[in-house]
Amino acid sequence: MEIREKLIEIIVNVVEEDERTAAREYLKYNNDVSKLSINSVDYIKIIVDIELAFGIEIQDELYEMTYFSFFDLLYEYVKECVEEGTGGIRLLGKLREIKSVEEKIYQIVSDFCSGDMIENLKIVRDFNRIHLDFNMLDQILLEINRTYGVNLKKEAIINQEYGNINYLSRYIYQNKLRGEESDTV
Repeated sequence: MEIREKLIEIIVNVVEEDERTAAREYLKYNNDVSKLSINSVDYIKIIVDIELAFGIEIQDELYEMTYFSFFDLLYEYVKECVEEGTGGIRLLGKLREIKSVEEKIYQIVSDFCSGDMIENLKIVRDFNRIHLDFNMLDQILLEINRTYGVNLKKEAIINQEYGNINYLSRYIYQNKLRGEESDTV
C-alpha cells in the first residue's frame, strides 16, 4: 500500500464507523482534514498509528492538531521521513513558518478584539464563527494586508475562502513569504 493510501486508512480508522466510506472518499479529493469529525484524542491516535505504521518518530511539537490540518502537509511530512530519512526537518521548517503566521494573525486580531473573542477564535479557528462586525473585520484585514503585503478582501473572509485561520495562514505563507505571486483575494 502506498504512503498516501496508508495515511488515508489511518485517518479513516478514527472516524465513526458509519462515516468511514464518506471520509475515505472525501480524503481522495479534498485536503482539509479538519472537516472530518476528528477530536484531539483521535488526532493523537492518528499520530501514534502513523509512527507505528511507517517506523518513524514525529516531532513532539507536531502533536498539536493545527499542524496537520491539511492532508498534503501530513503526506509530505511522512513521505520525507520515510523516503529521505530526515525526520521531516525540511517540512518542519515550513510548518513552523505557517504556525508563525497564524500566531501573528492572532496577535493582530487581539489589537482589535476582546480576550474572549480571541480565545473563541483560537477554538473555532474561523473568523465567520466569532461574529465580528464589518468595521472590525475591515480594520483586521487592513493590518494583515499591511503586515504581509497581501490584498485580502472582506468577501474572501465572509465567503469562507480565507475565513478559516488554517487557510489564511497557509495562503500568506505560500503567496507572500515564499515570494509567489497571486491575485487579490
